[in-house]
Amino acid sequence: IKAANGRVLQATGKGDLKVLFPMGAGHEPTKVMLKGVYYSPEFAFTLVSVGTMDGKGFHVNFGDGKCTVYTPKPSRRVIGRIPKSNGLYRIMLAQKGTSDAAEIAVAASGKLTISELH
Repeated sequence: IKAANGRVLQATGKGDLKVLFPMGAGHEPTKVMLKGVYYSPEFAFTLVSVGTMDGKGFHVNFGDGKCTVYTPKPSRRVIGRIPKSNGLYRIMLAQKGTSDAAEIAVAASGKLTISELH
């Protein structure tokens, strides 16, 4: 996994992860299952690839201090309105009371093959 600062971190597992996309004040968050998530114990936070979301048909719009996430066509409905906080757009794990690492470690139940490590 290549970080924004150019540092390369080793992924040790791959699995599915439930997250909550906030919808704004007074609205329930949207539960989303991210599939094929790579796990690296070196990451302090869970990172979501906008490029991967785009490749799967989702539409992501950044502006006015928020990130708006839409489902793929043809429905194109809003599933997230994520506010910017200290320069980041933060989402929560669906299971409360666990750390990112603990939740992802459970999700990343599959071992990586040698081809997935590159």
